[in-house]
Amino acid sequence: MPADAAPRRTGDPAGQMRFEVLGPVRVWRDARELDPGFPQQRALLALLLAHTGRPVPPAEILDVLWGERPPASAPNVVRRYAGALRRLLEPGLAPRAPGRRLLRSPGGYLLEADTDEVDLLRFRDLTRRGKRAAATGRTEAAADHLVPALGEWRGPVAMGIPESVRARVQFTALRRELLDTARLAADAALLCGRAEQVLPVLRRAVAQDPLDEPLHARLVLALAACGLQAEALGVYDDVRRRLVRDLNVAPGPELTAAHTRVLRQEVGRLRPGPTVRLGRPAEVVERRRSPDSGDADAARGAAETAAGRDGADPGRADGAARGNGPGDDDLTAVPAADRPAGAPEAVEPDDPDDSDDSDGPVAVAPRRVHASAAASGASAPRSVDSTRPSRSVNDGRGAAVAEESEPRSPRPAHPGPSPRRAPGPRPRLTSAAPGAPVPSAAPVAPVASLAPVGPPPPATAPAPPAGPEEAGDHGREPEPTGRVRPAQLPAAPAPFVGRAGESRRLEDAVDSGAGVVSVCGMAGVGKSALVLGWAHRIADGYPDGRLYVSLRGFDGTRPPVEPADALRGALTALGVPPSRMPDGVGALTGLYRTVLSGRRVLVVLDDAAGTEQVRPLLPAAPGSLALVTSRPALPGLVASGARALSLGPLSAEDARASLVARIGAERTAAEPGAVDAIVARCGGLPLALAAVGARAAGRREFPLAALADELRAAQGTLDALPAVRAAFLGSYRRLEPDGARLLLLLPRHGDADLTPAAAAALAGLPVRRTRSLLAALADAHLLTEHAPGRYALHELVRAFAAGRARTNGPQDGV
Repeated sequence: MPADAAPRRTGDPAGQMRFEVLGPVRVWRDARELDPGFPQQRALLALLLAHTGRPVPPAEILDVLWGERPPASAPNVVRRYAGALRRLLEPGLAPRAPGRRLLRSPGGYLLEADTDEVDLLRFRDLTRRGKRAAATGRTEAAADHLVPALGEWRGPVAMGIPESVRARVQFTALRRELLDTARLAADAALLCGRAEQVLPVLRRAVAQDPLDEPLHARLVLALAACGLQAEALGVYDDVRRRLVRDLNVAPGPELTAAHTRVLRQEVGRLRPGPTVRLGRPAEVVERRRSPDSGDADAARGAAETAAGRDGADPGRADGAARGNGPGDDDLTAVPAADRPAGAPEAVEPDDPDDSDDSDGPVAVAPRRVHASAAASGASAPRSVDSTRPSRSVNDGRGAAVAEESEPRSPRPAHPGPSPRRAPGPRPRLTSAAPGAPVPSAAPVAPVASLAPVGPPPPATAPAPPAGPEEAGDHGREPEPTGRVRPAQLPAAPAPFVGRAGESRRLEDAVDSGAGVVSVCGMAGVGKSALVLGWAHRIADGYPDGRLYVSLRGFDGTRPPVEPADALRGALTALGVPPSRMPDGVGALTGLYRTVLSGRRVLVVLDDAAGTEQVRPLLPAAPGSLALVTSRPALPGLVASGARALSLGPLSAEDARASLVARIGAERTAAEPGAVDAIVARCGGLPLALAAVGARAAGRREFPLAALADELRAAQGTLDALPAVRAAFLGSYRRLEPDGARLLLLLPRHGDADLTPAAAAALAGLPVRRTRSLLAALADAHLLTEHAPGRYALHELVRAFAAGRARTNGPQDGV
């Protein structure tokens, strides 16, 4: 247990507790580690730690520990686990006493712990502070919080519990939190010159997710920033081969851009030379060169080009080109203490041209500073450009001369002679005797030893953007020479039949001038199929591109996409280089809308979790159209001017046509009674019809009557339609505990219409509270309000709720 543990909770007789879940699941009391029990009991503790301070419903516990088919004894087992953990955490607790750590609340089981007692809470607290600092541009403060936050990460999340439990979304979401914070920490550390601090965590992060391109991009940049260019290029080659082998895709823009910056040596890195601090003069590095050093420069340029092309370290190539002959440069550090008394200080040159034909010493000058002339009695200080290192050159008569060189640009593929400076007067320093050491730069403000990531701003007028023909050979990141027109729509669903009325309503909504159309409906009702099919039909009306974003609002295996991640993906598709994307959702949203201004773009936002996830991705300028699909209604969008379309099950005619299109007219014509039975059992739900159609297509030798009998035998359950059950489970998990419990009780009411009073009697809740719960179920499209105050369950939702109630008990719906 770490020595810096937090002080004990006031009045806690159990002693100082410490919990860890960001690695092996471990518990300490004072200095002694406790045994949380066998794996499944340990898994319950891990789940409670992942929700520390919030109740975990029993239904969620059963689902996490046993999956979709928990045994009948599972609720009792959970109670035994909870009792054992309560006694472990509070050994002096009296039998049946509620305790102060593991509580049973109306919403489920709740673990009480302070922030400094749980590694996950400490991690989130530090991450929150780091994000606030990054949002205000304080990168050093952000790194000060984010790097220690990642210090809480000690290995794979929740080690020591069954793998099937670790694969649940509750724990994969924690892993994603860690990886997201690792990316933020890398960005902050690279910007403030502390890349070496995030290298260990970046190595661990890419080991956890070997196909995460943004993480690998940051690892490549961090390695290069620490001077490990060869390893950076090796990391890129490894992940490139892995992407091709495992996914058959090439590296994306972000990873490619990082590789390009390393090749072009545009990454700020630790540089040789003295560190300049306030009040402490710098050393001077002398470079003694022979008259034929120009030829050595040409050879060195060729070697650097070859090294960059082959992935070798250009620094080594530089040394190889110099060799050991008479053209070598001898670098000698001259301490400032050896400077003659009264020697003048370097001044800013008037001539910005570089000169490679000098044979004088070169002074290493600070970046982005003001050179003070106070020591020599000169007038006001003059600004020194950060992007052009200052040099002191001997003019052949013993007088020291200062000049300033342009930043080195990438060498051409076929190097020629080094460019010569145009003749002209050079500024001179007046008091240096021939042969005297060159004076150091004046005392200046502190500078970071690691330059910020990204190319420095140009000292003069920026060069024209590189065209595609320049970028292709050497992996440079191309500047956009024209508008990129993304075409991201997935293939239109086939077969797609019916929905003629809904298609007309979509057309009417667009014809009315609406820029946003929201399509909502129950799980499996065919929202995505309708929107994608219609989007393909109208795509030609949006010549500037078609964007598609899967928001994963109800994905059972991965968390919903964060708006910032979705914006970065959309901007990348629109041709914005990752290096030009700002931090923060607000800034990304502004850039996104700026890029879309003046364009006609179709944006499809599929499977939205809610309004706030969608809002930043909506185009603001007229001419573009956003189509949004979601299970819940999105009243916030409608209030902002969007048109809404609520999608219901297919009519019997359309459902039959859909089945015929999947199975074939000949088979369906031969067994019309079986087709009618299948259509009736599927309740007009396209997902159910697709599942049965796929099964029939895969068993062409089976009669359709056998499939109808299989559905009939599973009546009242979804055993024959597991895909439908999984889709409904995603919606069920988003309900609040009382709403989930009420849903499991509703099948007891039978097929008659349901009123708030009848539902209140079933649930034992006040009518007012029940009315709001029914409205929430209707908004989630798990219930249909077909008349004011009168509700009905779809037959497949009824089967789902009845199955969950039989398995878990309605009292465990909370």
